[in-house]
Amino acid sequence: MFNSKTWHIGEKLAADYLKRNGYKILLTNDKLAGSEVDIVALFSKKRVIDNLISDYKAGKLQKQSFEAAKKQATDIVVFVEVKARSSTNFGRPEEAVTPAKQAHIKRYARAFLAKNKLDNVEVRFDVVSVLLGQNVDANDIEHIENAF
Repeated sequence: MFNSKTWHIGEKLAADYLKRNGYKILLTNDKLAGSEVDIVALFSKKRVIDNLISDYKAGKLQKQSFEAAKKQATDIVVFVEVKARSSTNFGRPEEAVTPAKQAHIKRYARAFLAKNKLDNVEVRFDVVSVLLGQNVDANDIEHIENAF
């Protein structure tokens, strides 16, 4: 059953989470081409490079890979689907992002990029899963990058 209160709280928590993690929220609940997206966000080139540096220092990247990735780093436009649930009785929230929903989000993304004349940007589709409980903390939010 759809619960608009759960949906609203989940989207607010997801947006706050993304902001805390370096994303700039561009739009929320926007509609284009007969489709809707929950959040359109920007992950800046600077943040991409900061993450690469962190991975390099942690030994997750070799110097050659790090240098190549750094040269190719660009801003990333991220289309985010938020799924919130108050329990897992009907599965985890992210499991509700069906192939049909993914197709709608991709259609929205194509229209958004065309409308804003964004030809040479990196695009990513993420899912933020929010499981609401008595006290929401970071463990209740799962950010799945490149979800589809």
